[in-house]
Amino acid sequence: MATTPSSLFAPAARLVPVATALLLLAPDAAEAQRAKRRTAPDTATLVARCDSARAGACVALAARLLPATGGADTARAITLLDRACELGTAAGCTDAAWLGRRRASTAADSATTLARFVRGCDAGDARACTSAGFLRARGVGGAPDVLAARDLYARGCGGGHQAGCRNLGALPDSLVPDSAGSFVRAALESGCRGDDARACTNLAMRLDRPGASPRELRRARTLLGEACRDGVQEACTDLGAMLAAGRGGPRDLAGAIRLHVPACDAGLAGACWNLGVARRRAARSTPDSLAAGDAFARACALGWRAACARDERGRARPAR
Repeated sequence: MATTPSSLFAPAARLVPVATALLLLAPDAAEAQRAKRRTAPDTATLVARCDSARAGACVALAARLLPATGGADTARAITLLDRACELGTAAGCTDAAWLGRRRASTAADSATTLARFVRGCDAGDARACTSAGFLRARGVGGAPDVLAARDLYARGCGGGHQAGCRNLGALPDSLVPDSAGSFVRAALESGCRGDDARACTNLAMRLDRPGASPRELRRARTLLGEACRDGVQEACTDLGAMLAAGRGGPRDLAGAIRLHVPACDAGLAGACWNLGVARRRAARSTPDSLAAGDAFARACALGWRAACARDERGRARPAR
């Protein structure tokens, strides 16, 4: 939706965090792991094998130290996974990153987590590529870098990780490599058919673009409505932008305002901007436009720079 103000926040707002790594076991998986341990090598044997540079033993030993399997030394588990990572096991890098991220409390911790994900990506773990891209886009572990995130998502998507494709699909068309376009669209379509509301939101964003056909715009509007009802605030504010502009159906300023208010209240700067635009348009037929000015002021406070150039009635301030 490159034509709507809210879409400027799409790369950060619609990112899908990757599901936790396999070592973070669910209860049933944890019980299976404990049953397996009864016939697995004892701890001393695993320690000796890990010390002998056998990465699989380091990973197995780390799993025994996690609370999910009855262990109580997550810090040592991370150290062992780092060892497996150094030995070339991609899952060691990725799982160490996930465990470390849960314990991260400083900027240095976050930078270490990002570095672990990048190493896992370089070692061939598509999950790690997507996770590293997620952190780069959000500025975790370093300054926000949407281009670096784009490249990492493309690697995750190319490796078959659908979350990477979905996150790549949240970026403007101009940032998506041509080589990844088919992966992105297929992943978004598949996710949307599987009732993934965020995949539907991102798919709608790709449909609502300059030059889109009336059919594509109608579908985008329908998808956003469904995702909004499923609780995706970004879908609500993008649907509101379509309603306000009359794209994909009749113009509905009142409906747009109803959608933008909760999204703005939730702290989405783009929603506050769109709320101001809708209220300003609605105010043309009413004597009071102070509500539009209030929405722009909130957007400005949330970092939407264009809103800061509006006065208390939502009018553009004269250039100085």
